[in-house]
Formats: sequence, C-alpha cells, structure tokens
Amino acid sequence: MKQDVYQSITDRIVTAIEEGKTVPWQKPWRSSGGMPVSLSTGRPYRGINVLLLALSGYDDPRFGTYKAIGDAGGQVRKGEKATQIVLWKTVPRKPGPGDEEPGNYWLMRFFSVFNARQADGLPELEEEEQRVFTPIQLAEKVVGGYVFDPGSANPGPPVMYGYDRAAYSASLDSVTMPEPQQFDSDESFYTTLFHELVHSTGHEKRLARIEPALFGTDPYAKEELVAEIGASFLAGMAGFEDAGGDQSAAYVAGWLKPLSGDPKFVVQAAAQAQKAADAIIRDSFDVNESAIADREVVGA
Repeated sequence: MKQDVYQSITDRIVTAIEEGKTVPWQKPWRSSGGMPVSLSTGRPYRGINVLLLALSGYDDPRFGTYKAIGDAGGQVRKGEKATQIVLWKTVPRKPGPGDEEPGNYWLMRFFSVFNARQADGLPELEEEEQRVFTPIQLAEKVVGGYVFDPGSANPGPPVMYGYDRAAYSASLDSVTMPEPQQFDSDESFYTTLFHELVHSTGHEKRLARIEPALFGTDPYAKEELVAEIGASFLAGMAGFEDAGGDQSAAYVAGWLKPLSGDPKFVVQAAAQAQKAADAIIRDSFDVNESAIADREVVGA
C-alpha cells in the first residue's frame, strides 16, 4: 500500500511539472504580527533590518532598544539576547583645504534591540481573529509516532511553536513552526510540519543525508526536493486529498530550476523521500487503507 501511494504521488508531481500546470507557490500560513516595527515610533523597519529582525523568529512585530522598552513600561527579562540592527545617518563633513562646500557623509551605527516577547510589562499585541484548528487523527499519528515515541532509540526532533517561520535546524536538531491556527487549513499545517520533519531525517544520527550547503546551490535544492516530496508522501499516508497537488508541484518545480529543470531529479529525490517517510512513519504505523481509499489519494 505504501509503495502505491508513493508512486502515485511521484507520478502526479512529475506530470504536473511536465505539463506546466503548476501555480505560483504561496506561503501557507499568515504572519501573526506583520512587518517588524519600531516600538517607540510605530514605523516599520526598512532595508536589511527587515530581514535581520524577521530571522529572529518572533511572532510579535514590535522591537525596541532596552531604553525604548523601559520607556513603554516594559522590562527586558534577564538573560535575553538582543538582535543587532543598523542605522545609516548623514553627518556633516568639516571642510578641508580646497573644499568649496562642507557636504555630508554617511555613517553606519549599530543598535541592539529586543522583541516585545522578550520583555514583561508591555501591553499585549492586538491580534486578528484566527482560524480554529482541528487536529487530524491520522496526521497526528504520523507526527506522534516519530516525535513523541519514547520507546524509540532515536526519536524525532522537538517541535516548538509560536515562531513566524517554519524551519528545521540541523545544528540544534529542532523544528520551529507557526501556531497551527495561523495556517490556511489543517492540511497545510500538517504538510508544512511534514516537510520540516523530513528534513530532520537527514540528520547525521538518522539517515545522514543532509550536507552543508548554501541557499540556492544544487545540494540545497536537492534536499528541498526530498523534503517536499517526502511531505507529500506523508500527506498521502494521512489521507489528504491534495497530496502531491499543485502547491507541492509548484514548490518542487521552483527548486528544479537550479538543477536545469529536469524532472528526472524528482524521481531521484523520491527515492530518498521514501526512506525519509519510512523513517517517520516507522513500522509501527498502521495505515488506515480504507480511509485513504475513501479520500481518493491513490490515482488522484
């Protein structure tokens, strides 16, 4: 049954790519706070600071210096680490010999800022009403058998929620995720979590698949193919109707570009994705074949 699901999803992804039917990939969750903003002025940060602050992983967009947080009635907790940002400002240049006008020059200064989540005493962020999340039984079984299996000699990584991005850290061997209700659907939450868990199977203490690679390089692209195809396999095992659908195909197609766009790499990545999916569901996962058949994953 597993091989049928794996093959069906692989064929579906390859066909969609070859026929050019993929839609532009979209991030399946909504940021809880939006663009990073200054706590003291309320203005959004710009330039490289947006990236620096977004990478900090907090779901509250408010950042401020130690003083700014204190002025707002808060107190940075002991032991919290600041994030470095940069500010460019013009400084008058003193005229030298032969200068007709003094002019100005740019000076870069560094500032240490903290997120509102790192402080006590600040007013709570007013959040938009979020979608109600309903756990899916089979998907929970996939995750639980890997991450929370106390009898396993090599359990999966811890999963931490409340972040504004989905990511797996090989150095920490941990997964960070937005809250489930931030996702467009329950299925998209689990599929994203599956993607990160497939990455974790590549850790040196599991399948030893991940090799250090820069973003956009061939090794990086190949690992992304494995993670997305593996996530589609797990979605199929959990009975999701759209396993290997347009969004997965679009994501895979995007990472095929550094690999000359050749769909043969999908088949190669699928072989590794099968090993990753098997490592996650383990032999103890008893697939509910009738549920999968009812939801028409195979042959979709």
